[in-house]
Amino acid sequence: MKILSYHIGGRAILTALALLAGVVSRAQEVREASQEELFPQGLELDTVRIQRSFVVNDYSSIGVEAGLPFNSMLFNPPKSTTFTNFGTHFDLLYTHYSKLFGYMPYFGYQIGLSHTTGGFRFKEIEEKDGTKTIPHLDGFKAAHWKVVEAPFLMVFHVDAAHFKIMAKAGIYVGYRYDIHRTIHDRYVDSGARFVGYSVKEYQDAWRDIDRRMDYGLKGGAGIAYVLDPFEFHFNASVKYGWSSLYQPDYASPYYYRFSYPFDVIFTAGVHYQLTRRSGKTRAQLRREAYDAIYNPTLETIQ
Repeated sequence: MKILSYHIGGRAILTALALLAGVVSRAQEVREASQEELFPQGLELDTVRIQRSFVVNDYSSIGVEAGLPFNSMLFNPPKSTTFTNFGTHFDLLYTHYSKLFGYMPYFGYQIGLSHTTGGFRFKEIEEKDGTKTIPHLDGFKAAHWKVVEAPFLMVFHVDAAHFKIMAKAGIYVGYRYDIHRTIHDRYVDSGARFVGYSVKEYQDAWRDIDRRMDYGLKGGAGIAYVLDPFEFHFNASVKYGWSSLYQPDYASPYYYRFSYPFDVIFTAGVHYQLTRRSGKTRAQLRREAYDAIYNPTLETIQ
């Protein structure tokens, strides 16, 4: 009896193991079938390429912009000035957008030529006794001039199919010319002279103490509406000069005086894409045509 019970128990264990093996085998078949549906035979994960809906190429554009500059100056010792528009602003710009480290398509640079204005106008000040006065600089209450500039800006941009957001920062160098000064009411008929110069004589002339070269920082932000190959840009920028309008020690070798341009500029313009902004470029298409003829693969043959 004991031998018989051992025999029956052994058969039951073997039967249970056989059933378990069958279940495991069936589960493996189902798993392999599901994987075959997701990844067909011959397709490896390291060959899968994810196609993005919109990818920006490295591309270039050239454009023209125009707008209004609002000019002011930062004086030391301080003098109250107001932002004033003395003319128009024009840009001829070349922009190249490229990937940082060959991966992040958010960067680029911009160079060009600009024609703009500079200047200042002193703000009327109310004194303690109720009277109003206007400061002056060597007998002048306002002045403006023209400037030719060459900016070099780094560009950060984020693109969508028909939209672009931009931020810019960099340096510029320029040359001032064609100055005109407005004589203060107090000195119109006085014949006054300041540091050896006649007020009337130098109303429309550069003095030896004036600095013609201009340079400094420039930056701003903007948006663009894109209808390839054209882009319509709208920008606001700030310019801070590092070159004083005159020699700091012209009035005294012991007390320096400074005047730095500080301008706000609004522009709008149109840019034309010199190369493709998205999709396959001409170089890529030429390379594919070359490979199809001289380096055919099974994929191109089929």
